[in-house]
Amino acid sequence: MEKNGKKLPGTHQDQDKQDMVYDNDKSHQKWRVKENENFSRTFYRNQKECPKTEEGKPICMKFFIRGVCMKSCTRSHSLSAEDAKNFNEFVEGCRQRALKPDF
Repeated sequence: MEKNGKKLPGTHQDQDKQDMVYDNDKSHQKWRVKENENFSRTFYRNQKECPKTEEGKPICMKFFIRGVCMKSCTRSHSLSAEDAKNFNEFVEGCRQRALKPDF
């Protein structure tokens, strides 16, 4: 249960961790949200431009950029070489746009 918006020890936390999937691929580190980046401002607002896999399945930004997602997520958690190239271009584009002023 929760008390004041905080989870109490031993209440579904172990189950929550089991429902998570982690991206441990070291080659994906370049996509991880950096300490000085705001995920929403840099990536989430550009989600409509996120490429899809060669099969047309949406790529899970949360998995590749944050490094963690839910097992129940229906977006792709695996990329072909071409998918990875397209996703890398997307990530770099997001970072370039985030550097520009909003006016």
